[in-house]
Amino acid sequence: MADDVRYLSELDRFAGRGVDHVIYLQAFGCLKGHVQARGALHGLAGRYPGMPVTVIDCDPEASALNRENRALLAIAAAKETCSGAPSGVTCPRR
Repeated sequence: MADDVRYLSELDRFAGRGVDHVIYLQAFGCLKGHVQARGALHGLAGRYPGMPVTVIDCDPEASALNRENRALLAIAAAKETCSGAPSGVTCPRR
């Protein structure tokens, strides 16, 4: 993920436009991609501290509806986390 400069330029663009959460969908079962994405999250968290990246593994055989539902669940969880944050806990910029 972070070894490919396309992702960094996209994330730079997202950060510049005020995007506060990113969902990265990747094919389930791709061990190299899985390990690389999980390892890259630490570097991305330092580079984009106010923009969490959520990685979702999707079965390439699954329907588009399944992928959409996974993304919607991640969005709902992010909204819930920020709306219920206790005083003193900062959520990504809005």
